[in-house]
Amino acid sequence: GAPSQARQRPAASPTLNAQPFFKAPPYDLRRGAAAKPLAVLFETPSCAQCDELHAVAFKRQEILEQSARFDFYRLDAASREALVLPDGRRAHVSGWASELSVGYVPTLVLFDARGREVFRAEAYLRPFHIAGALDYVSSGAYTREPSFQRFLQAKAERMKRRGERVDLWD
Repeated sequence: GAPSQARQRPAASPTLNAQPFFKAPPYDLRRGAAAKPLAVLFETPSCAQCDELHAVAFKRQEILEQSARFDFYRLDAASREALVLPDGRRAHVSGWASELSVGYVPTLVLFDARGREVFRAEAYLRPFHIAGALDYVSSGAYTREPSFQRFLQAKAERMKRRGERVDLWD
């Protein structure tokens, strides 16, 4: 259609959003003996879905509590900034994003305490799913329940039994 018919979207932030739980550079993602699991959020500037993630999901208490159980990094997927990968290799952020086949932003990639990728959530990340993904990895549930969907269903059922409201899209 003509430009006048294009859907109007709010302008996305030209800068990346900060969170107090994000680790500051230099980015050394190697895992030590007593390391926490690793969370890496790939974003880009001018990403409306990234802005929404920060405005909605990262304001939720459960997500803030889960985030503390990780070494949590936010990286600009298009950046040439240098980093040390979990396996000790040196790379640029954009090259690593490409190696990991990060095709959408935001993408949240979760690694175990040894630095192996164990789960990722891509594109439109809803708070319930982000909280579930962080819990899935930090609790070690991924080693016992290979289906994230089953894990989330069981989590939702436990919440309902406790009388908590469950909205998968909220």
